[in-house]
Amino acid sequence: MAPQNAHTARRADGEPRPDSPSSAERPAAAPIEVEIRDGTVFAADMESRTHALAIADLAGRAAEPNPFMHPAFIKAAAAEYGPAAIAVLFAWRGEARDPHALLGALVLRRLRTPFRLWSASVEGRFHDFSFLSTPVVDASALESVLTAMLDAMAGSSLPKRLSFSLIGDEGPVMTGLKTVLRQRHSPLAVMASYRRALARSDNPAAFTPSASTRKKLRQYRRRLAEQGPVKVTRHQTPAEVTTALEEFLQLEASGWKGRAGTALISRAADADFARAAFPAMAATGDAVIDVLRLDGKAAAIQILARSGRGYFTWKIAYDEALRDYSPGVLLVEDYTTHLMSDPAVGFLDSCSHDDTGFMAALWKDRQPIADVIFDVRPGERAGTVLLTALERNLLNLRGRLKSLYYRYKDRRKPART
Repeated sequence: MAPQNAHTARRADGEPRPDSPSSAERPAAAPIEVEIRDGTVFAADMESRTHALAIADLAGRAAEPNPFMHPAFIKAAAAEYGPAAIAVLFAWRGEARDPHALLGALVLRRLRTPFRLWSASVEGRFHDFSFLSTPVVDASALESVLTAMLDAMAGSSLPKRLSFSLIGDEGPVMTGLKTVLRQRHSPLAVMASYRRALARSDNPAAFTPSASTRKKLRQYRRRLAEQGPVKVTRHQTPAEVTTALEEFLQLEASGWKGRAGTALISRAADADFARAAFPAMAATGDAVIDVLRLDGKAAAIQILARSGRGYFTWKIAYDEALRDYSPGVLLVEDYTTHLMSDPAVGFLDSCSHDDTGFMAALWKDRQPIADVIFDVRPGERAGTVLLTALERNLLNLRGRLKSLYYRYKDRRKPART
């Protein structure tokens, strides 16, 4: 029986609906059942750990990892935005609710902004601090699960326009999504695309700095060591992460972000979100905080989230009084070397919003990223392409205005990290 307050849609993989063509995958042993839960129901599920264990199990089978789909991250978002704003979709193999039966998870946030031409839409990037919106889907049933999820949304009370900001592009999930939408005759509009810095363990040359960069980093490290003992500490347990997070909040607020009012602690809801999410993620080994210390005091702090074989750099802060030694760059060099030597780690994702900055200089691989939007209902939708094109122009204009703003703000920011 479907859980209370959950929308359920069923689709037998071997028996496609007329308006939803089947994929070329081998049919699963049982129908795929999709349930849609609001933020309150999901938070209750987390207390029983039923769905938390299932999501953790799914992360190991996912076609692409996404640390921001961690239950603690979702729960913190639901607490901030309220249950009406958050919808969580789970795709199960049949009616079983054991961890191995979860085939897919997707979190959506209802949007109403002056930059949307449509009156209502949902966004796969469900929180501003979620720097990747790729759905977590079992690699063995990718197209079937995506089809079932779109069918469930089409038959639910959710808005029918779905956008994904910061979704992984050119990977298996996007490839599967494009295939499913093509079969449904549903156009996909690409709003933006770019590449962000990535370090892959199977390409060690891609995170080996040039000779001149290595020389410069050695100089920074030697000069910093002249000021006192330098050490990197890793904080992994919930208690350690809680303490290190408070260090981060104070260090970030002491710099230009604090003066500009953009530090996490500048807004109580942002600080509360981080405090709720990351210690809880550390309890499952999915969050760590690395600190470069000078004589015991934090010179630079990096918060990292983990999913599958990947680590994702969430936020970094540094002591501006030490900017001449580039402590942030030294810290990135240290944890990159450490993590890339671990055979359990496959890659590091910078989570940056473009292909600039010191991480782009240190890490030579690139992760394709896109912003896309489409209608979840099968069939061509009149006006979708036109409205999307108009909306794209508005978003591009907003992007140009933001670029001018940040260019002005960067003039007041220290040159090195």
